[in-house]
Amino acid sequence: MAKWIESVCLQYNVTDRRIELYLRQFFQLIGVYTYEQRVEVKNESNITSSDYFADIVILSAKYIQNHGQFLEDYSENTIWIVEDKRVYEILDEVGALENKNVFLCDFKCGREKLILNLIECLENIYVRENTEEYPFFDEWKILGKIYINENMFDHMYLCEHFIPDDKLFLAFSEGYSDVVDEILKKWKESSTKGLYFRYAIIYIAYSINAYCKRNNDTYIYNTNNLNELVMSLVSDIKNNRNVMLLQAKIKNDLLNDTESAKIIYEELKGKVNWGEIYYDLGQISEQKEHDYLKAMRYYQESIKHLSEKSYSIYRIAKCWYKMGEKMKAVSAWQEVIILLNAYCQVGSMSLLEGRCLYKSAMEIGDMLCIEDKRSCEAALTSYKLAEMIYDMIEKNSVLFLEDILEKYSLNELRDVMKKTLNRMELQKKSYYAHILQKENKEAREYLEKMRKKETEEE
Repeated sequence: MAKWIESVCLQYNVTDRRIELYLRQFFQLIGVYTYEQRVEVKNESNITSSDYFADIVILSAKYIQNHGQFLEDYSENTIWIVEDKRVYEILDEVGALENKNVFLCDFKCGREKLILNLIECLENIYVRENTEEYPFFDEWKILGKIYINENMFDHMYLCEHFIPDDKLFLAFSEGYSDVVDEILKKWKESSTKGLYFRYAIIYIAYSINAYCKRNNDTYIYNTNNLNELVMSLVSDIKNNRNVMLLQAKIKNDLLNDTESAKIIYEELKGKVNWGEIYYDLGQISEQKEHDYLKAMRYYQESIKHLSEKSYSIYRIAKCWYKMGEKMKAVSAWQEVIILLNAYCQVGSMSLLEGRCLYKSAMEIGDMLCIEDKRSCEAALTSYKLAEMIYDMIEKNSVLFLEDILEKYSLNELRDVMKKTLNRMELQKKSYYAHILQKENKEAREYLEKMRKKETEEE
């Protein structure tokens, strides 16, 4: 029986999130969990587990600059991806790349080589360590080519990370349909068991149904059939924790079988420290059980194991708010702002994170906008931050992660995102805050802005 690769560890600088995101999305498609160790702007996120198969290091100049001991930190199970040709040449000159799994990748122009070279390196490590057959690499390579050729990254990113929009849904759902057809075709032509083909199809069906749920739309795929398919896969790949996680998600998110999902999550929690498990349990506790203290404990645990901490902290803020602890909520939202502002400063923030930043600033403003001069001043500061974020999105004055999408225009995505940020509401709140402050001149300026906006819409 082959030893399945269940997890890998991605290590990278915060400025290399585009490559990381592209890789993480592919691993998600094939059912491999990704731990992440990110060299942040000022510090590093820590990994508390070591049960992953291999380290995958995006070895950029920034990574080397912020992690000078990198040559000493890694084992023969480390794969180095070098994007900068000059960095590659320097490391080669000093003999740092000798006998190592390393390849040069120009992400902007040659991302099609990235996935296939990475799979080859993983296969080399596997062959060195295992005597069992290793059939799944053939399936990975086929899925990798489909991922590249069908712009699967673009479709998955919009489906899983972006806000509901009918036009975008039509585009990526058609793309998903083509991908499923292509996987089925290759599966029929293949001599393998098709376990990862099956996983990919189930995952695609789950993710698009989850999108439909967020959009209050009718499911595309029959959820009972999905549940039967994933149960069959659990039986065929015994104790594979990625398949179990997908099963829990289908039960909780699509079938509303929360109790069965919790049993699976609890079993997983006893085996691995995957941040996603704790985040999902936090969502159940917060949204379905309304146990906010329990939810916050899960979110806090997820923070220990996730590099993307801002969403967990945002949920903690919402829990504090729901419990009536407004100032604790404000403190948590301020933490979100600090985190995301750091990404913004280095051009590594997504539009969705921009939205989270905007909402955090708005929430703080709403909490502080009371008839107390000092609090009201702080509220206005938050509203001004929200206005600045809106302008960034509207005018495209900063680099967003979505600029790596090839099939969808960044301008189109910015327009979609703007629809979810109520500029008029922000101006009204700023207007009333100035009135409370008896700052009539500033209040009139916001009144004029609102009147101008109303005229434009007419």
